[in-house]
Amino acid sequence: ELYPHVVRRLDRLPEEQRMEALARGIFAGNEFDLGCEATTARYHDDGHDFEEAMGRIAPRPWPEDDLDAWCERLRRGPSYRRVLFFVDNAGADAVLGCLPLARWLVQRGATVTLAANSLPALNDITAAELDTAIAHLRPVDAVLDAAVTDGRLGTVASGCGTPLIDLADVSDACNEAASGSD
Repeated sequence: ELYPHVVRRLDRLPEEQRMEALARGIFAGNEFDLGCEATTARYHDDGHDFEEAMGRIAPRPWPEDDLDAWCERLRRGPSYRRVLFFVDNAGADAVLGCLPLARWLVQRGATVTLAANSLPALNDITAAELDTAIAHLRPVDAVLDAAVTDGRLGTVASGCGTPLIDLADVSDACNEAASGSD
């Protein structure tokens, strides 16, 4: 239910602020990782509040902060044409962090394939669950709906079924999606 609010807020931001907000959304969503003891304890105590997680992100500069270089690369081009985007954690990470970034890439002309686990592991999202989430979000987001309809946004099962992303064990379909990716 937070997704429409998140993407509307992002759409209203000037481009440079939007890019930082997208990065912050990835960080806040990734906090929902039940493989981390502190996050698991917080989740069991209070649940996961995406807005609260956004507020916990440290101000820039971050310890590893290449955001300015990434923004400059996108301003000067070339744009991304084909993106294989590995999605890990279910919930806020996939829906409020990864999907808005994938949506933003699609709006700039990229074709995006979201790769998710083939089999369940901890709190990681599976490709089937990601397909279900996207189907539920399409009616509330015309951009997402159009991207799926015209084939600029899709999903693939990664072939993995363990926590973390093991690139040594990806599916043939995932390898095919990676072919020609930026």
